[in-house]
Amino acid sequence: MSELHAQNASAATYLASVNASMWVTAYIPDGVRRRCGQHTSNAAERQNDILRNSRQLPIIELLQAIWDYVLNERFSRQQHIVKWNAAVQPWPPRVRD
Repeated sequence: MSELHAQNASAATYLASVNASMWVTAYIPDGVRRRCGQHTSNAAERQNDILRNSRQLPIIELLQAIWDYVLNERFSRQQHIVKWNAAVQPWPPRVRD
């Protein structure tokens, strides 16, 4: 805390005023720690994996890489769904009176 106080006194004061269980992993109860042993979620890990090769890019190129990834994913999912539409009906047939 002394290092933090030397760098940012207001942050150190804030953390000292907040209950330690809100921000320190060591004070998390055992039941919660066993259930949530990961520091990152699967979504964050997946995002990190996707951006691994693009992180060093300038911001515009990074945004373009993300855009390209999203479009490629949507296109491949659409192609997968098109195959299903021929064989599977997404809703039951309409019943007529």
